[in-house]
Amino acid sequence: AIRVGYLVAPTPIIQQLSQIRRLIDRQGDPPLEYALAQFIREGELQRHLKKVVKVFEQRRDSFCDLLSTHLAPYIDFTKPEGGMSIWAKFKHPMDEQALVSACLQHGLYLNVAQEFLAKYQGLRLGFASVNLAEQEEIVSILRQVLEELVQPHLGGSN
Repeated sequence: AIRVGYLVAPTPIIQQLSQIRRLIDRQGDPPLEYALAQFIREGELQRHLKKVVKVFEQRRDSFCDLLSTHLAPYIDFTKPEGGMSIWAKFKHPMDEQALVSACLQHGLYLNVAQEFLAKYQGLRLGFASVNLAEQEEIVSILRQVLEELVQPHLGGSN
């Protein structure tokens, strides 16, 4: 939200990008930049990162457990070492429009480009901003929708 970034690059690239940035934003926000510098200098950023990394790891682990337990017949995925999402690939051909519509009917909005779904037959599932109860709800909806969409094509029934 504070829109501050950093770059690690050779000096000529930093100088060139600094000139471009000055064209876009001449003034910046000196009080905010000073506060952020203090936050970093006093070690608060490192403490914060240490805490949130643990939270994200717990969320990743619980989400991966839920996916493995409840969605194994429908998706393949690899537990990521880092990041804030899981890339899942469908085991069966998936009609992307039907998937998005069915999830929406069950109260789950998939924020995904349908072209991506069609081309890669998979989803990027974010876990960083959802707690365990929300994860359980998401996986429950996905399972219900995938059962509805996949079973008819396999000749099975529930």
